[in-house]
Amino acid sequence: MAEGNHSSRKMASRLREIMGHTTRYCFDGRSRLVADTGVSRSEVTRLLSGDCNPSYRVVCAVIEALERDLGIRIDSRDVLSFNAKFRNTVCDIVACRGCPACRPQAGAARIPARSGDSVPLGMPFDISTRQEEGEA
Repeated sequence: MAEGNHSSRKMASRLREIMGHTTRYCFDGRSRLVADTGVSRSEVTRLLSGDCNPSYRVVCAVIEALERDLGIRIDSRDVLSFNAKFRNTVCDIVACRGCPACRPQAGAARIPARSGDSVPLGMPFDISTRQEEGEA
């Protein structure tokens, strides 16, 4: 294979991890990306898994949707890579202030992701019990 030929190589994608840091795409992200970008469901699925060599139009549409939700600029090289080497961590890209991936919370349980879910593995939920009003 020629050095610059990437057509048959699997692409590393951190799209799912970045989606986990958004309010719009952390749950049911695949369907929402399809609706927001006009990209086909199969193309979004392949992009999430890295099983494609996406067109410039697809990459731009998906990154623009993420940028709108996060309110920041995202470099495509921080999302997709042919060599699985990225310049920044996902938390650095999205200016994370303490997600479960970078700072697990005390008292939070982990929900294992099901196959095909758009929810990043280990998304926490609070399992602490709430006291009813009037209880001490």
